[in-house]
Amino acid sequence: MAVQKVWPTVLSCLGYTYHAWNPLYRKLIVPMTLNGSSVRAIVRILHISPTTVLHVDASQTPEPRVSPRILDLELDEQWSFV
Repeated sequence: MAVQKVWPTVLSCLGYTYHAWNPLYRKLIVPMTLNGSSVRAIVRILHISPTTVLHVDASQTPEPRVSPRILDLELDEQWSFV
């Protein structure tokens, strides 16, 4: 009897997969962001956490090229509408 109760739990653990560990999914996040997809859209499409999307964007997005004449640059808010 005890084996029958444990077996569904074991199957559910074996069937669980989280896509964020996959390097192919991580490589898709930055191009999707640069093409205008929102964090919410990327989360919905790839089935990963919004925290993962923000972390990958922050760590893999190249630094913007700014003219050496500009000493201070600040982006307050960025809005986009579809």
